[in-house]
Amino acid sequence: MPSRRATQQQHRKQHLRALEDPGTRQMVEDLKRNWSILSKTARGDQVCVVLQRGCTARGLASDLQISDASVLRYQAIAKLSAEQRALIDSGANPEPFLKAARIAARNRIYREKVAEPNSRQLEIDRIAKLLHEFMDEKGLTHSTHRENLLNRVRLCEYESQLLASTNPTRYPMPVPAPANANPKRIIADCSPRLRSCEEAEISWIERYTLQITRALLILVPDPAIRYEAVKQALRVYETSGFRVQIKTAS
Repeated sequence: MPSRRATQQQHRKQHLRALEDPGTRQMVEDLKRNWSILSKTARGDQVCVVLQRGCTARGLASDLQISDASVLRYQAIAKLSAEQRALIDSGANPEPFLKAARIAARNRIYREKVAEPNSRQLEIDRIAKLLHEFMDEKGLTHSTHRENLLNRVRLCEYESQLLASTNPTRYPMPVPAPANANPKRIIADCSPRLRSCEEAEISWIERYTLQITRALLILVPDPAIRYEAVKQALRVYETSGFRVQIKTAS
């Protein structure tokens, strides 16, 4: 697998080769000169045309003296619907439209990933294993503690879906992670950030519940798979007396 530096050099060479074409070079120069007077959608359209001619996002960002992320953002704006583009040209903030597009794209990729029954079961096994690894890492060795946490996670996850369905503006569901995301890093990043006055008021189980539930919502867009993964992780502790019955949210 090529190193990051080698990949960057390859992309740089690709960009320079694209600029060898006089028409492409002139388009980049015109885009740079007119950048400040173009609308956001017009910028996006021209960015897409230049990228289609072989330029790279990083190379174009360097030529336009903007960030790589800005190039990708304008490319995403160009792919929005005609109605959304018209609203942006009228002064609307494009971020809600871009976020919705990212969620839809990642949900579609995830659905394709788990479309086959075998793939679906492998995903359930993977998430159940992640849950057990999380509990091992936190030192939860007693079966009652582990089952207590998993049942709380199931309840918290169900409540998150319910709140998002009733008031999506106030309680939005998080954007799903990219397919190549590191699940352990996402779990670590989801650790609750509490003020000092809150530290003494929240128990260890509430802290871990919030952390792993948010991570599940990011890692697993499909609520049925989340439910089955927690259920599978719970099967180990069926002899315990602690039970909470929660139905999957529709």
